[in-house]
Amino acid sequence: MASRGVASYNDPDRRPPTKKSMPTRFVRGFRELLTEALDSIDPLSGERLGRCIGVYAFYDYDGEPIYVGQTTEDFATRVGRHLRGQRSDTIAYRILDPLEVADMELYPLEHLREAPTKERNAQVDAVEYSVYVNAIRNSKYQAILNEKIPPVSPS
Repeated sequence: MASRGVASYNDPDRRPPTKKSMPTRFVRGFRELLTEALDSIDPLSGERLGRCIGVYAFYDYDGEPIYVGQTTEDFATRVGRHLRGQRSDTIAYRILDPLEVADMELYPLEHLREAPTKERNAQVDAVEYSVYVNAIRNSKYQAILNEKIPPVSPS
């Protein structure tokens, strides 16, 4: 005899849960904090941080650096891919677990968005390298989990 489980959505009076209600309270809280951070305003450009290009750093619950990266898209797109569990190389290579990220630093470089590509990339590389070196210097383990070293640049 076939059984009809209580979890079945074949009952016309029951609706499946919405996608938004599915993550745990912890994950929803994490995403709310991320949205709040990305909605903050960069004082130099007046833009929402989520719309800025720049460099970002992630730290674990012990304050240890996990990852430093850069984006010339915008923070909402790139950081969102990392921290919302969407496709990113750092997640695919098992370098970054989004739920291990307790803090993040954003270094907006929106003033460089319209700069010539070569100049913009050189300056973004320099900031990324400086953040990377500083994160390692301030780590009690003198290490970071990046899969590659940013381009060596002047600090």
